[in-house]
Amino acid sequence: MNATPVRRIGRRFPDYGWSWPTGQLDLLLKAALLSDEDAAVACAARWLDENDIDLVSFREHRLLAAISDRFGRKLAGHAAHPRLVGLQKMLWTKSRMAMREAEPALKAMADGGADIMLIKGASRIALNASAQRGRVAHDIDILVRPRDMAAVFDILRDRDWQIASGVSAQYLRTRLASLRSMNFFKGRFGDIDLHQLGYDGSQTSAEDDLAIWQRAVPAQFSGVAVFVPSPADRMALAIAHGGLDAHTHSDWLVDCAVAIHGEDVDWDTFLD
Repeated sequence: MNATPVRRIGRRFPDYGWSWPTGQLDLLLKAALLSDEDAAVACAARWLDENDIDLVSFREHRLLAAISDRFGRKLAGHAAHPRLVGLQKMLWTKSRMAMREAEPALKAMADGGADIMLIKGASRIALNASAQRGRVAHDIDILVRPRDMAAVFDILRDRDWQIASGVSAQYLRTRLASLRSMNFFKGRFGDIDLHQLGYDGSQTSAEDDLAIWQRAVPAQFSGVAVFVPSPADRMALAIAHGGLDAHTHSDWLVDCAVAIHGEDVDWDTFLD
């Protein structure tokens, strides 16, 4: 009986090899995600042996923060540990500054009667403030109902938040109904992504967007009453948004792992 030859997996789309993490990103993902803690620590130590934290990019930094939070002192014997701890503290500080800049605007939105839903990294922090140590959130992603879009837009503009695209506020305000999302910034650290639809334009579904709100969970974010998506919706949104640039934003996989291991996921809803 002749053995069937193993097909070589290509690295070009549409072969699924194109989606495999490039460089040594797979080692960081294993360190952050493997359930076998000894194997995960070994992956983290190997990555630190073979790479210089100062020479890698933000995509690695996001995962290194999660790894530092996961293992703490277990990596203390590695020469790179002080630099890893310093990186985590720096990223945490920048996340805190971004949150602090956004808090007054979020409070004004809530006080004005708008429903605010935090998505992506900010939703994890709203549910568990200690997640800030390992989840980088330099921008705050908020989802609002279409009926609240104009009011929220005005609140941001009245508080000197600038539109990142450079397009005039007067023009954009007339086209709000046709926009999926827009980015605002303020000062050095303020960065808010305002969404009125949960999913990218290629994935848009009015039924899904309504269902996200129906299943939403109340939460608190720095004292502001907000909503976060249900565990199943958080996973679906993480995959939908993270998959658009999966190698750069690989911590979406960590968000999914947290939802799977820490909460009661409605798998029928997720599959739907």
